[in-house]
Amino acid sequence: MKMKTLLTILACVPLIVCVPASFAQPGKGNPNIVPGSYIVQVADDEDPAAVAAEVARFANGAVGHIYEYALRGFSIQVPPGITIASLRARRGVMTVEPDLIAHTCAQTIPTGIARINAVPTGAPSSVDVDIAIIDTGIDTTHPDLTVVGGRRFYTRGWRSYQDNQYNDDNGHGSHVAGIAAAKNNDIGVVGVAPGARLWAVKVLDSTGSGYFSDIIKGVDWVTANAGTIEVANMSLGGQGKSDSLRKAIENSAGAGVTYVVAAGNEDDDIYGPDHTYNTSDDHIPAAYGGSISGVYTISAFADSDGNPGGVGSSTSYGADDSFATFSNYSVAGAIAYVMPGVSIYSTYKNGGYATMSGTSMASPHAAGLFALGIGTNNTAIPYAVAQTSSTGLVNGGDTDGVLEPLGYATNAAGDTAAPAPPTDLSATAGDGKITLNWSDNPEEDVLGYNVYRRTSESYGSPLATLVANSAYEDLSATSGTTYYYVVTAVDTSGNESGPSNEDKATPTGGSGSGATMHVASIDMSLSTRNAGKNKFTQAVATVTIVDADGIRVGGATVYGSWSGATSDADYGVTNASGQVALSSNEVKNPSSGTTFTFTVTDVVKSDVEYVSADNVVTSGSTTVK
Repeated sequence: MKMKTLLTILACVPLIVCVPASFAQPGKGNPNIVPGSYIVQVADDEDPAAVAAEVARFANGAVGHIYEYALRGFSIQVPPGITIASLRARRGVMTVEPDLIAHTCAQTIPTGIARINAVPTGAPSSVDVDIAIIDTGIDTTHPDLTVVGGRRFYTRGWRSYQDNQYNDDNGHGSHVAGIAAAKNNDIGVVGVAPGARLWAVKVLDSTGSGYFSDIIKGVDWVTANAGTIEVANMSLGGQGKSDSLRKAIENSAGAGVTYVVAAGNEDDDIYGPDHTYNTSDDHIPAAYGGSISGVYTISAFADSDGNPGGVGSSTSYGADDSFATFSNYSVAGAIAYVMPGVSIYSTYKNGGYATMSGTSMASPHAAGLFALGIGTNNTAIPYAVAQTSSTGLVNGGDTDGVLEPLGYATNAAGDTAAPAPPTDLSATAGDGKITLNWSDNPEEDVLGYNVYRRTSESYGSPLATLVANSAYEDLSATSGTTYYYVVTAVDTSGNESGPSNEDKATPTGGSGSGATMHVASIDMSLSTRNAGKNKFTQAVATVTIVDADGIRVGGATVYGSWSGATSDADYGVTNASGQVALSSNEVKNPSSGTTFTFTVTDVVKSDVEYVSADNVVTSGSTTVK
């Protein structure tokens, strides 16, 4: 069985951002980037609106949203040719980063499969608490929902807007709202925190898509109303790195709002394939749950009968009381809770009801629990309604009805026998990393593995907690240091085995131990694809980053811009070998002599200074023959 940490619950439909085809289409090199659209943070002593106006004059751009409460800054769209470096050079500007695309993430299940359809035992008739649903809006006239207000934030073309048209034209936000707070009345369904006051923060459109700049404005609005709103649910997300979104949510949580976010539905680590927090392959905002106080990431499990014990029928996404096959997880333990997320029946747009699955559905279960705890003056821990109700929480076969962290649904009550340790552990040194491999434990109740590391005589806390994949890459190893490893197995009751055999390895480089870094090389290449009578050509720039000692630097974010045949921006994070491949947009039937040029505009890594003056090369070009 897999041990997965659950994150924010999202609906699983791709986000499609509605923007002019001539300008703000997602970059081909990184499809999450919106070319020409940026989020800017300003200094604390600067007026965001004044700085925005000055930057817009300089760049001939259009100011979008102004951020004042969760973040001090603004969004802006600029014409091709305006670089991040030129924007960062303006007075009062602290950071500039590309805008990204966000989306809902849920699959609709065939009709007739209902999950929540009865009043929970002991549930109050109305809960005195306010919940913000940051989503596609909420059906404002639904008889089963108490919608008391809200705001819409959206971007079209070169302009960003806000108004009071926050009615749900997609259905996702209304479904999420009903799970958290549908009324305890004689119709439809009942939510976890029945009758809680709902605030519709509409940041996604009728297709379930939107810009991160719009989402940040929604968080900013919630922060401005933190004296009223206690809980905010975010069943949405995208993949990338956004320091602006991270800071906005952190400041909003600091203002007293509890944030509950969906882990996502890609069956992936919330930190992405590199398992490293705050890099460009993170699923955000899900990745923030393990690092920001007051932010909780929720994964999903399958529950077909509303009761613990795993005796119900199997679902389309796993056996009863098992981790949902689509749900994102966290090998670093950054998931707060696992909640029901398969075949959830709830409210929908136009006064209707629907059944949906996804971490988008799991997240509002937790949001409702936090709201229930606040609304009943039980703020120490959120609690669940009775396990025997149709909205009961499956949590390791427990029967006390208490919401507990990492509630794996298949724990066997009374199991005290530890599993056997893993065997055949091997540690292999590489360039800036050490790779561990071992044989899977064949016992059926093994949930995952703990990896321990030492450089001296004793082992400390686990370096990592893994799903059962029998492999791990230690990317934090430092060149020239010898590391010793052991691995243990953990079963579904939390019993841990003894250690495996010990093995050691010494990496050869790649950590970037020098105080500064620079561009060592840019290797250019061309790739083509044929489509009927047309040929599409794309350039690839492979950038290598090294530190002052010549050691390749992994985990550095490289920003750059393309010119010549195409004008677009891209960025990516270097691998353990200090390299990242960045791709241009495709060009249709380019003539001989057409040139693609890539220029590095910035390189960013925590605690390592980028010194552009040390660059061996800053630009690279390749020409169509």
